[in-house]
Amino acid sequence: MAPYFVRRLCGCVALLGAGAGVGGATYVESGGLAEYQAYYPVSLEQASAASRTVSGEMHISYTGSIQKKTNEKAIYGKTMDGTKVGVKLESPSAKVTKVNMGVGLMGNKTLSQRFFRLLSRQLGVQATVTPPAIHG
Repeated sequence: MAPYFVRRLCGCVALLGAGAGVGGATYVESGGLAEYQAYYPVSLEQASAASRTVSGEMHISYTGSIQKKTNEKAIYGKTMDGTKVGVKLESPSAKVTKVNMGVGLMGNKTLSQRFFRLLSRQLGVQATVTPPAIHG
């Protein structure tokens, strides 16, 4: 069975603002599972490389990755206390990537907010809660 952050969320989904300091990240909860998500106006490769860099900065050890489709990738890791972390990247276009981050089963707001704050800084762009309009 795929890890929780790779499985499709089903049931009632609540979208809540992530709060100040995270930019456009949105909190998603369904059936006891929780993760944060945001869109970035960058390619899948850029978002993937930046996610790996940020994870390292946060002392999240890399445990593997899966490229399911050419426009989907999942990166796995563990925090120093052994909590599983997953970053799922989906690219609906060559210039937009949706990033989902899950920490453990119930999520970790502080860790997730820090991840998205550092990811925005690493990429040099702000996250949005909806796909950004790309012109050209």
